[in-house]
Amino acid sequence: MQPKVRFGYAGAGSDAKAIHSFYNTSCNKVDWSNCIFSAHSPLREELRRARTDRQELSAIGCYTTMAWQEEARMIRSQRRLFEAEWGKVNGEFMSLLPKMMETQWPADRRYVRAHVSINPICPRDLDDWSFTIYYLKSVASMRETVAHETLHFLYFKKWREVFPDAERSSFESPQLVWQLSEILTPVILNDSRMKALIGRKSTAYPQFEAAAIDGRPLMRVFEGIYSWKRARGKSFADFLKASYEEAKKNESDIAFLV
Repeated sequence: MQPKVRFGYAGAGSDAKAIHSFYNTSCNKVDWSNCIFSAHSPLREELRRARTDRQELSAIGCYTTMAWQEEARMIRSQRRLFEAEWGKVNGEFMSLLPKMMETQWPADRRYVRAHVSINPICPRDLDDWSFTIYYLKSVASMRETVAHETLHFLYFKKWREVFPDAERSSFESPQLVWQLSEILTPVILNDSRMKALIGRKSTAYPQFEAAAIDGRPLMRVFEGIYSWKRARGKSFADFLKASYEEAKKNESDIAFLV
């Protein structure tokens, strides 16, 4: 059975915790503050006055509560729009992706849950197959994000099939296996079959797009592995193994990116 993406709401409290976790650099090596403040500029001044984690969370909580109240109509409208627009491609996407990755959707996963959110960062949860999606995204950007986050769930199922001894903790930031998943997801989505369905080119994190290994753009290296394997009829498992070997060979360089 193919899962369906079901759109719901994140809520002010959930958004506050998520935004705080991304803002707090003690929790993340990546500085997400510019992304947060570009979407919520009034929050910058509120957080300047905060001196402790508790004060930060309180300030963010007050802000998200107000923002959810003020933007409630837009959030509801966008949820309906996202659900309608993704519904146009859900069936074909859910059919094509496992064929490309040479695996199957788990029988017990009927839904992938997309929580419409005021958080401009769109984290995913591998345990309950859910993610948040920023409410002001365009339809095209929404479609790419839903495809990206949904791919992660099947990707790590396939990863366990190829690497059965993989530890669950390696699937999260800042581990190399997680970094590789973020590099390879846009590579897979830019397969001509998938790009035609999604309707736009997928991009990686800016730091991956800007990075180089051995003088070659990092993303081009892994795109080359994908193209080479596909042209020669190699399996998706072969692609993952070759990519992992390349990542391990350049781990010292990749580790600095996040």
